[in-house]
Amino acid sequence: LTAMKACNIWFDLSAIPWKTKPETYPYPTARRYVAMAKDIVGASKLLWGSDLPSPLTRDSYEHLYEYLDNGELFTLEELEGVYWRNAMAAYML
Repeated sequence: LTAMKACNIWFDLSAIPWKTKPETYPYPTARRYVAMAKDIVGASKLLWGSDLPSPLTRDSYEHLYEYLDNGELFTLEELEGVYWRNAMAAYML
């Protein structure tokens, strides 16, 4: 992306823990991928998602969102954006 960071493009994080199997919670490889995405496009362009129901066959719903929520990847404000505020912007709600 250019410095403009295309205002109409967002990135969904929903399948990242699923794609790093057989790794288990707290998904260290998934966390590295999320950190890279944040470095490249910024936290304001990332959208959390669960990719349900498939991931529930190998882990809990809580783990599918808690792996982002340990204070290392995002500030509290950024995390709030990833969990819901960024989606509000993306869907113009």
